[in-house]
Amino acid sequence: MKAWLKGIKENYIVSALLSIGMGILLIVYPADATRIFCLTIGGLIFLFGLVKFASFFFLDDIRGTVYGKFNLLTGIVLLVVGAWIFLFPEGVIALLPMILGILIAFDGVNDLVRSLRLIRRYDKWWLTALLSLVTTGVGAYLILRPFSSVNLMVRVIGVLLIVEGVLDFWTMNRVSRLIDAVEDGEALVVESRDIDE
Repeated sequence: MKAWLKGIKENYIVSALLSIGMGILLIVYPADATRIFCLTIGGLIFLFGLVKFASFFFLDDIRGTVYGKFNLLTGIVLLVVGAWIFLFPEGVIALLPMILGILIAFDGVNDLVRSLRLIRRYDKWWLTALLSLVTTGVGAYLILRPFSSVNLMVRVIGVLLIVEGVLDFWTMNRVSRLIDAVEDGEALVVESRDIDE
């Protein structure tokens, strides 16, 4: 139990630091961040397509099989899509509000589920639930009505990521208290055993 709780605590620390760091970058450098994001995604898709494409020619075992032909076709599609994203990132940037809205809404729903699990353990579970609902709502808004200005949208997402990071730190604090309570309980059990003996 204690090891599981410590694992959760470490995950929250990493998640919170990443969220806050990404949020700050998006607020300070919105245009550069979106362009770098698109170039990175395009490059990764292109490389993955290149691996699939090359496997058809270099792996003799799969060349004549259906799997080999599927790899060839998939490789060609990924090469084209990756090259398009890399060469024309503006087209992907126009889709970013909807894509990021989906990600934010999904993360908000996850946080809501986690906060509902705290109902029996903490009195202020509703605060996490409320912030999660706000995050989910903003994500849904980005999906349904994306902003006309991508830079403004990216800055808003940066703010939301910082809020998400702060929320993770708050949850980590709750988990830390739970770890302390578990450790105190174990210490009491050990003491009572010593007294009985």
